[in-house]
Amino acid sequence: MKKVFVFMMATVVALGLASCSKMEDPAKPIEISDSDERSAVIEGTLLCVTDLKATPKKYEGAEGVEIVAVISYAEILAPATPAGNWMKKITVDAAGHFTLNVPANPAGVNVTFNVSEKRGKQKDAAGDDHNGKWTFTIPAQSIVSGQRLILEQKVGVFAEIKEKGDEV
Repeated sequence: MKKVFVFMMATVVALGLASCSKMEDPAKPIEISDSDERSAVIEGTLLCVTDLKATPKKYEGAEGVEIVAVISYAEILAPATPAGNWMKKITVDAAGHFTLNVPANPAGVNVTFNVSEKRGKQKDAAGDDHNGKWTFTIPAQSIVSGQRLILEQKVGVFAEIKEKGDEV
């Protein structure tokens, strides 16, 4: 009797596990296009001063710096109020230029920017090289669909990185 009971329990458990199926999530991700009539373009230039001794100062493009643009879905899809943010990452070219297509609407959206740093050497007024990093700040911008916004050139702020590990 004990063997029959154990066999029946094992059968019930096996059937229970075999009948389970994976439930698909019915939610679909929001698809936002940045290439149609509900889009806008933001352009700009990021520069680094690499030589303070030169007259005039020597500027170079902040090649390789990454910019992440962030817009709230609620602003893009107004009057709907979905949660979350639309994000797009681009990389600055050798001349320091960037072009960013963003979704927008006629009422306008606010775009915030997160910008990576650039590491390199800067020559001071005495001609000595210093290892360090340039940081960039791009203020938030409000833009409407169909608009082409050209930002003022941004020159990075240089901070020396100490070689002895004082400031890494």
